[in-house]
Amino acid sequence: MLTGVRAAVDAALAQLVSDASSGRLLVLAHGPGPDVGARRLRPSLAGAGIPDSWVPALCAWPAGPADAAHVPASVALLCLADALAALDAAARRDDVVVREVPLDGFDVDDTARDVAGAAGVVVAGGGVPGGQDDAPRAMAAGVDRVLRQVAAARGWVPEVRHVPATGAHLPAEYEVTTFRE
Repeated sequence: MLTGVRAAVDAALAQLVSDASSGRLLVLAHGPGPDVGARRLRPSLAGAGIPDSWVPALCAWPAGPADAAHVPASVALLCLADALAALDAAARRDDVVVREVPLDGFDVDDTARDVAGAAGVVVAGGGVPGGQDDAPRAMAAGVDRVLRQVAAARGWVPEVRHVPATGAHLPAEYEVTTFRE
């Protein structure tokens, strides 16, 4: 059902990894708590009720940080790991840092500096699950504030791919957005 979305995301991530070369990669996502800065986290889908032992990619994740990212950042980490592996750069997965911002995101200056300094940024900031805004352009407020601030400061211009979806429980389309300088 979402093969078109996955193909668009895979293509965008492959380009991001290629463009970032050996620079620092960062995942920006919304999280339920306060922003504690950029840090290495392992992915986990336990917050969505899916035991990590059920997901081969999570079982294969190398030993490392004990703290787990929340679900949005975890999905981004897993997709980014696939993109790195496809480009024979799987070892870079261990250097990816995660920045989870609170939903309100009122104080985003430090986060925006971190994002602006990264060679490549993967954003998992869609509408909050169970929230009232589930439109294709839905964005968690904290993530939206960071992106707007960095885009204004760096001159980032969004490129949006509209990907149709099928399924009674899915939106009619998804948007995969990349920003370019």
